[in-house]
Amino acid sequence: MDQFVAFLDVLGTTEMVNRGEFSDWRSLDFANPVGLAARIFPHMRFAVFSDSVVVSCPEDKPEDLLKSLSFLYGQWYSDYVLVRGGVTFGEIWWVDHPPSDELFRPLHNFMYARVYGRGLISAHQLEQRSGPGALCFADDLASHRLASANALYILEGQTDALVLADRKGVDYWAQVFSLWRSHDSTKDEERRHLRATEEHFKRLQASAKALPDDHRLYE
Repeated sequence: MDQFVAFLDVLGTTEMVNRGEFSDWRSLDFANPVGLAARIFPHMRFAVFSDSVVVSCPEDKPEDLLKSLSFLYGQWYSDYVLVRGGVTFGEIWWVDHPPSDELFRPLHNFMYARVYGRGLISAHQLEQRSGPGALCFADDLASHRLASANALYILEGQTDALVLADRKGVDYWAQVFSLWRSHDSTKDEERRHLRATEEHFKRLQASAKALPDDHRLYE
């Protein structure tokens, strides 16, 4: 079925693992907010594998897609987990099979999500080819549908990006990413992502775009 599909991936994982900088705590900081989002939005689907997340949302719930992704990015930013995402609208299938689910789900040594579809492929490809920044990008179809639901959801650009913070959040994260970028120990590739993310929030400030206050899931 066609839904909003997001593929989200931690930036720089390979380099962090090779430098010995990735840890159990970083994995928990990335994955645990997804579990919380799944509790809040039971009509959506979520899966985590290693440093990647797949999210799908019914086409008639665009506001829930923005609320859930805003929550996730707020948690990740707070823990300095830089994540790039791609959102599309297209086919995704989550394969539920009660006979095998009953057999396999109690197994602690077998974790799975049976998921596939052209929308998932497109979201993954969009994430891979989009520019720098810990941002969530949207392809033309997803961008059009989301902007039609609420013009505040999309910041137009060479590749459109989702707006994932309210007004206070936009101002706060613009300042935080500016401080992070200027830190002496920041590595070149990391600084490139921080600069692009800072620019995104500055563009939001200039355009006065931000999520409505009622999209905030926590104070």
